[in-house]
Amino acid sequence: NEVWHCVKVHNSLKMPWTGGVLDCYAEGRLVGRTEMTFTADGGSTLVRLNKTMQAPVQFSETILKEHGDVLTMEGKLSLTNYSDKEMHVIITKEVSGTPLSASDAAATTCSPNYYKNPDGRFVWEVCVQPGETKTVTYQYSHKE
Repeated sequence: NEVWHCVKVHNSLKMPWTGGVLDCYAEGRLVGRTEMTFTADGGSTLVRLNKTMQAPVQFSETILKEHGDVLTMEGKLSLTNYSDKEMHVIITKEVSGTPLSASDAAATTCSPNYYKNPDGRFVWEVCVQPGETKTVTYQYSHKE
């Protein structure tokens, strides 16, 4: 339930960037240090700068249905923007199971993990206005 201020950087070099420590400077002064992931040439990555306390997150999940050893789970994530600026937010939720549906045109992926449940992921890109609370919902199946 962490919210980070990030910058999106684009690699326009003709070679990839390896993962490692990234120092951020403003007016010649160090303002942050973070880790950066591998980025292919022509690719983009998000670089985390610092956590924000102006966007608390609430999370809940309930069992919607049970059918034998398969549960249908329903979840809800809410983020409130207490800043005075619009926030462009990328919300990521990882689950142990198969994504079924999601609100707000979320992108979903599902990768096998060779156990009972695949690794599911939901990703939303939303804008949250100052003082607004944004709630996204999702459903997935999970084998017990």
